[in-house]
Amino acid sequence: MRGNVLFVEDEEALRMTVGDRLRKEGYAVECASNGEEGFEKATQLPFDLVILDVMLPKKSGFDVCREIREAGLITPILMLTARGQTSDKVNGLKSAPMITLRNLSTAGTGGPRRGPAASRADTSRGPAYRG
Repeated sequence: MRGNVLFVEDEEALRMTVGDRLRKEGYAVECASNGEEGFEKATQLPFDLVILDVMLPKKSGFDVCREIREAGLITPILMLTARGQTSDKVNGLKSAPMITLRNLSTAGTGGPRRGPAASRADTSRGPAYRG
């Protein structure tokens, strides 16, 4: 198994497609269909990565991301959005994801990247823990 991924997406077809693809690549995938459920799972179960849609029912992805960080979790978060406004990007970065598209696009080029140790959280005390 490659790792545990939480995929928070309200569109069922996309949730199923991406979830199936990640499973075929060897990841264990847990899904949530709204922000409240996503936050609950993110703070109760250990994940190696959270893939988080921005526009979610019940609680926005921005709020979920911010609350995950306020809870002390250091799990990397990849935020997905169809929004293209600069203000949306700034808002997303302010909510403190640990992975941005810029980080991913420069991996392997000497730019910012996360090593294997940096992507692993201390799960001995439960979900990813900042201690």
